[in-house]
Amino acid sequence: MELRKINVKDIRQQWEYTTALPEDENGLTNPFHGVSFEEYKNTVLPKMISYQHPVDMPDWFVPETYFYLWDEGKLVGEFRIRHHLTDVLREGAGHIGYSISKDYRGKGYGTEGLKLTLQKAKFIVPEEEIYLRVNKDNIASQKVMIKNGAYKTGEDEEHFFMRINKDSIKETQTQVVPFTMDYLKDYYEAFDEEITKYQWPDPFETEDDAKELLQSFLDEVESGDTLLYSILSEDGRFLGSSEIHALKEECPEVGVWIRQSEWNNGYAYKALKAALDRAYEDHGKTMFFYEADVRNVGSMKLLRKFEDEYEIKERPAEKLTTDSGKELELQGFILKRK
Repeated sequence: MELRKINVKDIRQQWEYTTALPEDENGLTNPFHGVSFEEYKNTVLPKMISYQHPVDMPDWFVPETYFYLWDEGKLVGEFRIRHHLTDVLREGAGHIGYSISKDYRGKGYGTEGLKLTLQKAKFIVPEEEIYLRVNKDNIASQKVMIKNGAYKTGEDEEHFFMRINKDSIKETQTQVVPFTMDYLKDYYEAFDEEITKYQWPDPFETEDDAKELLQSFLDEVESGDTLLYSILSEDGRFLGSSEIHALKEECPEVGVWIRQSEWNNGYAYKALKAALDRAYEDHGKTMFFYEADVRNVGSMKLLRKFEDEYEIKERPAEKLTTDSGKELELQGFILKRK
């Protein structure tokens, strides 16, 4: 079971779910009920994706990210995270809204989906508590919230208002291990257009192309010039990779990426920290080069998480065009261990 952020790759299943979802069910509104596939593809999907980083929206609009719960290849539910509260949301719908397909209700998907959503919300919302609202007659949803640590803080004529303390949200356990070709297929499939949107490389054309590049990295690992790691979930799923190149140089280059469905879980920090710590402990490295496109909000936020451990100096941003025509504005940073 996994929670995937809304994307183009799953367009058909997302459309089927969205167009079938009622306009208003248990307080969850859906203005896209009944839309055609063409309208969803050309208008609705780009709009829903843009809600995460809205442009030219009214002042009252709150950024919102859509996620979908998948189990064994089937889309079973939708979860939305509103990135922060307004006065209206604080006394209304709160941070999270969700629904489960009628065919899958009563099977624990709501509880597990909310658990996964809370793990993401913990790293998105600035408030110390997650706010939720539930209809008084929706007993099943009340139980889902309570199982995830919610407690009632108030009510109106139709709703209960619930909260979940962020400190009570348990993080998913992960492990960072040396990369092996056992994860070749996962690496190849996850290193997609969304991952490479603000990077110099493009997605691999074939799995053999990925194998050739990764084997070259493994050869560098063998020679002591590279560190290459996989980050795995507690059940062994491949979540992403961190790497350090040119270890024999004074200032090696570091990088990390996490598959799109696992963003906003804190995994990138764990993976990159593990690589940096290993470079220091085993190779004595105290200075590193980190580069990211200025539009890559996640990568910039990630860097700031290391300010307590490293002195971080910015370099001027440089505009570049890749061989495939991508326009980038890359900014470099020097990280020096304190």
